[in-house]
Amino acid sequence: MDEPIAFNPDASYEVRYNGVRFAEIHKGLFYEGKDRDLNTGEILDGKLFINGTPVGIVSGLTITRVNDSTDFELHPIL
Repeated sequence: MDEPIAFNPDASYEVRYNGVRFAEIHKGLFYEGKDRDLNTGEILDGKLFINGTPVGIVSGLTITRVNDSTDFELHPIL
């Protein structure tokens, strides 16, 4: 059986919802904005924090938002 792909805190990812990129993660830091240049959060201990508030859980290459269980896909940036 294949091992699930794990989130690598040293890597870079596009964050997508319904196939549309709206954010990026670089070395565990979460970036939003038109040019993905506004650092609004970070991933620590398997959780996504935005402005210091835990808002999501990281499992493999998926972030699940805690308030409504919406899933966001992480796509490695090579």
